[in-house]
Amino acid sequence: MDVSSLARRFGEDQTTDDDSSLWVIGERAGRIGIELDRGTGLAVALLAEWAPNQRERLPLRFAARLVTEGSEVDDHPFGLAYEGTVDLSTFWLASPAIRHEQAGYDEIFTVETRAGDWRVDWEYRFRGSAPRIEVQVILGPTGDRPTSTLRNLHVEIEFRPASLDGWLVQAPGSPMRIGIPASLLVDEATVSDACFSGSGVVVLEHPDEHVSLLVWPFSRTEQSRNRIQAVDGAMRMSVATGLAGRIGAHDRLRYGGIELDLFAAGWDELRPTARAWFGTLGVAAPADTAAWIPAASIYEVQIGTSVFWNGYEYSPYPTARDLLEDLGRIADLGFDCVQIMPRQPFPSYNVYDYADITLSYGDEVDLRAVVAAAHALGLKVILDILMHGVIDADIIGRAADRVRNGPYFDRLNEGMEVVPDPEFTAYEERDYLVAWSRHILDFEPYWAAGSPGTHPLVDQHPEWFVRRSDGEIIGVYTKAFDVSNLAWQEYFTNVALDLVRRLDIDGFRFDAPTYNEVPNWSPATEGRASAQQLGGVEHFARLRTQLKALKPDAMLYTEPSGTLFRQTMDITYNYDEHWLIHAALRPEAAIGINPVGIRYARDLAMWFRDKEALLPAGAMTARHIDSHDTFWWPLPGFKWRREQYGLPATRALLAAWTLIGGVYMTFVGGETDLEPEVRRVNRLRHDVPEVRRGRADYDAVRAGDDRIFAVARVLGTQVTLVTVNLSSAPVSTTLTLDRGLLDPEVRQFQVIDAWKEERLAHGSGYAWSADDLACFELPFRPYGVRVLLLRPAGGVAS
Repeated sequence: MDVSSLARRFGEDQTTDDDSSLWVIGERAGRIGIELDRGTGLAVALLAEWAPNQRERLPLRFAARLVTEGSEVDDHPFGLAYEGTVDLSTFWLASPAIRHEQAGYDEIFTVETRAGDWRVDWEYRFRGSAPRIEVQVILGPTGDRPTSTLRNLHVEIEFRPASLDGWLVQAPGSPMRIGIPASLLVDEATVSDACFSGSGVVVLEHPDEHVSLLVWPFSRTEQSRNRIQAVDGAMRMSVATGLAGRIGAHDRLRYGGIELDLFAAGWDELRPTARAWFGTLGVAAPADTAAWIPAASIYEVQIGTSVFWNGYEYSPYPTARDLLEDLGRIADLGFDCVQIMPRQPFPSYNVYDYADITLSYGDEVDLRAVVAAAHALGLKVILDILMHGVIDADIIGRAADRVRNGPYFDRLNEGMEVVPDPEFTAYEERDYLVAWSRHILDFEPYWAAGSPGTHPLVDQHPEWFVRRSDGEIIGVYTKAFDVSNLAWQEYFTNVALDLVRRLDIDGFRFDAPTYNEVPNWSPATEGRASAQQLGGVEHFARLRTQLKALKPDAMLYTEPSGTLFRQTMDITYNYDEHWLIHAALRPEAAIGINPVGIRYARDLAMWFRDKEALLPAGAMTARHIDSHDTFWWPLPGFKWRREQYGLPATRALLAAWTLIGGVYMTFVGGETDLEPEVRRVNRLRHDVPEVRRGRADYDAVRAGDDRIFAVARVLGTQVTLVTVNLSSAPVSTTLTLDRGLLDPEVRQFQVIDAWKEERLAHGSGYAWSADDLACFELPFRPYGVRVLLLRPAGGVAS
């Protein structure tokens, strides 16, 4: 096509010259476009026109690397690695003709490039709504070989302004604080992804220049690994897409995509409407979530005995009958849902036989009694159901051998010399892979003894499993299901529906649907080997329809907390928030490990604010401070938050995590020595309307001391202020409140501290005016909690 007219819209007339090194493509109105290098065919700048003669050009250079061919070898302690690969990163323009397509209201431009013996087409879709640009990559071999293999596609986006000074990085939901100066990201930092955690959104903002750049890797079919770093005066975002496949000369693989946009606005202006970006991409949370779910409090229970390093065991409910006898206590604590884990130590978090309830969870007759008794007490019951693979003696033997022969075996006693101290400063967050390696050897005797040599499903349905090219079934420590296999999906759905019918349970927590991140290189699936990674996304959509038809009030709950899974899940886990606990309670130690992490309670509040802003409307998170996951990985003596940080800090943490909105969950035993506080938070969550179903406003209330965590819970004109001292020092500070939250018809208010169950005096009495509430002093004890209900005190204006 002739790009000259597009070039003139952006004032780039030089691109019409045949000798120019640049081209410009863009949407028909000329409001946004991309500058391309004629030599490589790759993007080098983003262009925008805010108004006539008001234009912006941001240097945004794309690069890519294809990892091809090679052979598969075991990685340690799990996964696949590749040897002998060929990297292709030199690109050149293969055709001077740019294909242009009018696709409804969108416009699509396709630029054909080459890298080695691969053809790489770059497809740019321009839309009318933000994000206004989507980049997709279409790859295929050009050589004479019958097949060619892509192991991964890496895309690199480099933003190089005249200076990084003044530029801030906003990465909601990522393990970094809000508004990091770009120049501080000297070490590569992880960015969330749309699969496992968060949305993947990154906004580079220059507040003084009133401009923001959106870079958003968003794939519905592969789980990417996203990183960002300041390098030589530029911000570099690296996206390891995970795209993999073995294809013929006439086949193509498509990766989609990376969303881009440029705004004449700062992040504070964009944030309130940013979730509308999901609508552009057709992403929404479920509209049929049952009424009991948004304020649910879940009590996670374990039947049987879990085993740990150095002979430590945990057996809160040896049998289902023991759980039955404890339901009254659970209800008295204020919980309204019981989540039943798989039976320990076998089969644990592995699939042996879904249909054998007694083996998988506990005696079936007793479990029916548990469900019936729970329902009589007003408790719902959900099952933790496994998705990642089957256990047999063959695979657990291989997994254990990898541990013994791998790099973590000599570190298994690491940390055993550390003992708790009275000040609770001994705990350190340690290498997860060391803990995981211990876990495999801890459970190996039980898993091997209870399993057949080869699982029956392997022989009955060999096509259901993830394999290397040589045909060997692989997985993290189970024989991994290919969760994209339609026949397996139908089988799993029928299993789930059968469990509901047999036990009358109220839903599921779907464990580890993305646990096996490796491609499936079997002959039947190698064409897009990476498709199995996110096969659960579409599967859950179909499963939800059938489960809700059977039981309309059923809960669907899963581990990954990324945007993709929030489309079909009522709630998701909060793995992405775990790092915040150590950072909030031990900021001096944590900031040394993660210099771009949160520094104090105010940072924590802003992090939650921005994370929630970048979730689809209605999406909910199940927050926990103790779960079986947080319990399993630390060594004995540090398994509970109260052991890691002490009871006062854990009480403060409990209040902050449970009263900001969303579902609350804890693991059996997590309530020990915290029973009064657990009852209190569950009562507040149930009895206070704005805590139960109101919104969280982190900007409407602010403490003068950054060690105080503060949020306003708001429902109409009902307001509660949740304020927590997350430090070990007493603090007296001012609270500043946005008067716009208050009912203008109310002359005087009373302030009730629901945590202490007392009214707060002001001046000579208990009546507060709106002016009084706009700014007032509030003292906190070390790790003190104040939950302030603002209520009319009479005297309503006529």
